[in-house]
This record gives sequence, C-alpha cells and structure tokens, in this order.
Amino acid sequence: MVSRNCREAVEIAAERVGIALPDFVRTRDEEPVKPDPGALWVAARELGVRPWRCTVVGDFLYDLIGARRAGMRAVLVQRPREAWKQWADLTCQTMEAFRVLLREPRPYVPLEYKELSPETLAARWQLVAHLPADHPEPGRSVLTAAAHGLGTLTVSSEATVEEPQWRCWCGLDAAWMGGSLLEACEESVRYRYPQMRILPGENGITIPPDYHSIGEWIARALP
Repeated sequence: MVSRNCREAVEIAAERVGIALPDFVRTRDEEPVKPDPGALWVAARELGVRPWRCTVVGDFLYDLIGARRAGMRAVLVQRPREAWKQWADLTCQTMEAFRVLLREPRPYVPLEYKELSPETLAARWQLVAHLPADHPEPGRSVLTAAAHGLGTLTVSSEATVEEPQWRCWCGLDAAWMGGSLLEACEESVRYRYPQMRILPGENGITIPPDYHSIGEWIARALP
C-alpha cells in the first residue's frame, strides 16, 4: 500500500473498515510521495518485481500520474466518470467490479495502444521482427514499431551502438555509444511500451531502414 495520507490516518481507516494492512505500507511520512514515481519504485523493489510488471490501483489522479511516471499500469476504481480517467489503462466502477475482473480476467487495450483496435493489436502482437546491427536509425524505428503494436523485436546480443546510430537516436545518453544495441533498445521503449518484448537473436522479419515506412510495413506483414 502506497498512500499520500499519514500513517495514523491509514491505520484508523483500516481499523474502521475492518481491513488488515499488508506487510508493506508507505505513507506521506516517508519521502518521496506520490505522484513522485520514487514511492512506487520502492514498493516494486519490496515486491521484487520490475516496475513495468506492476499495476497501480487507485481512486485519485495522483495514483494514475504516479503510475504513468513510474512506467506502471494504472487502474482507476470508484470514479469512472472523472475527467482524468484518460490517465488509466482500465477503469472499474467499483472495487467489487475490479475484484470480479481479477477472478475472471479478460484482455484489454493498454493506454499506449488506445489508437489501435483490439483486433488490430492482437494481430500485430504476434509479429516478430529483427533489427539489423547496421540499421541506420534504430531509435526511431524501434519506437515507431512499438507504437504500431509490434509484439517482439530481436536484436543481436553482439551488436553495439555505433556513433552514427547514436547521433540520430533522440534522447539516448552518450554513455551508450559502443554499448549494447539490445540494451539501448530496451532502455528506449521500457517505460513507454513496457509490454513489448526485446530479445537477443536474429529471427523475424527485418525492419526496413526508413522508419517512416514501418507502419505500412507492419500492415503488409500481417497474414
């Protein structure tokens, strides 16, 4: 439990509703406080789970913003009509509805793919593509492919980020020059597209050199 309330308020509320608090409880008595992602990253470390494999369940805007900043999923409960539900991956009218969903899970479209229909995303998610070691613009191409719903990308574990690649790779720190191309791709997409799989290897259809054509290329690759 990660709360913006003080510890005393959390304990009083839990006692009144008859809910036992979990072993890990973080309140505003400890900094940082939501929506600072640090509070959620601490909780993820306590759970032994990577942030992009976590889901934040909350009923307030700061829960959703904190989740987005931390690279986590966000579920809004109790307030489905609020204007800021656009921050959430999923909304449930009540906590009971969310409990039912956990017992009987169903697929849904995550926030970063809201422009894709469920059918389109499901089809594109099955594709496996390969990024060649000498690709001229790996940064833009990987992000573009992710935005179009590509499910799996393979990159040679031996490939490194060359200076020309880094020069056109927006946002990639200079420390990555000469470093692993596979890990640089993971770094670029991890928080924006956490579900995309980037694996070592060379299997899959080869991503075209021009990132502008990737959307059309993915559409043609579908059976």
